[in-house]
Amino acid sequence: MSRLCAFKKFAAITFVASEARLVNKSYCDVENSKFANSYDVVDSGTGAPPFTLDRRTPHDEGTFFGRFMHYLEMSDPRMMFVTEAQLNAAKQLIEEFKQRGNDNGASDCPVDDEELWTAKRQINACVHPVSGDTNVPPLRLSGLCFFSLPICAGMLSVAAQRDVRWQLFWQWINQSYNSLINYANRSGNDLSISDMAQSYSLAVGASCGIAYSLDRLVKSPFGKRYLWFALPSIPCVAAWAAGGTNMFFSRWEEVMGVGAPVRNQNDEVVGMSQVAGTKAVVQTLSSRTFGLPLVALLFPPIVLQAMENKKLIPPARGGSPRQQMVRYAADLTVIFSFMLASVPLCISIYPQTIEFDPSELEEEFHSLKGPLYTNKGV
Repeated sequence: MSRLCAFKKFAAITFVASEARLVNKSYCDVENSKFANSYDVVDSGTGAPPFTLDRRTPHDEGTFFGRFMHYLEMSDPRMMFVTEAQLNAAKQLIEEFKQRGNDNGASDCPVDDEELWTAKRQINACVHPVSGDTNVPPLRLSGLCFFSLPICAGMLSVAAQRDVRWQLFWQWINQSYNSLINYANRSGNDLSISDMAQSYSLAVGASCGIAYSLDRLVKSPFGKRYLWFALPSIPCVAAWAAGGTNMFFSRWEEVMGVGAPVRNQNDEVVGMSQVAGTKAVVQTLSSRTFGLPLVALLFPPIVLQAMENKKLIPPARGGSPRQQMVRYAADLTVIFSFMLASVPLCISIYPQTIEFDPSELEEEFHSLKGPLYTNKGV
């Protein structure tokens, strides 16, 4: 027992030391970048770092853990209930701080650092960082899991399992919601009504078709006979294919059209870039669009099967109506729990702001002073 305790202490010390080395290395890497002051000493008065306009969050976005903590706050369910009046008050507080010309802390400000960071947190969670548009609660990161839950319930319902018309209906609802999420959390370029209608039609039509076709393939005699080994991963593959198609068509203007807005160190838009837009879409695809289904669809069946083997929940097939209702509730609870954990975990893979050397972008940017930045989107 003493050896085990000693090993735990050694592991903890090793982990802390390695984190310290990583933080020190990250500081050296970004010392001359836009986020160089993200390692300020914590303010002894409030427990929060001194507030500065150069940072979106008090957490270190140069590390995965810092980004995770930031997105954990962004996905806080309380952010769904931030009103327009509260947002206006938060914006006014930040504007007053800006007008004071004190960008090295809030020591002479009538409010403390914690209040300023809270105001910044509300703005980050509810307002698009480039367009300045206020997202309605269902399209905020804090509302993603909660508004996806009834859709998930519909797709798991008995009616959807037995009637193809209900399957198509819930696929349409799901992909329509995905399209709205993709547009509300784009990199920043605005679309006309006709472009939005075209993107929506392509995204929903293609993604619904892919999801429905894969589902029918698995349930066909061919699928049952030859694809049995892939059955556990089919829902995840269907979600990847449909979500990826939806994401591409919802944000295709960033890749094939005008591109994504590129900004300099003074936060001024210096042009539109397809290269920047493509990288933003690819990173969003590989984190949210691919990562979320992997966690939310692949792991719950494993947990539910283990719970069923331990007799903690009724079996998926058979049983009384009451037992089936209990199983239905258990399915939703486990899936929802994994969704809550996967949202900040997957989105934290990449920083929100992508940094470019001018030579990495189109020729028109080569003469500009770097680094240049673009918003990845969520």
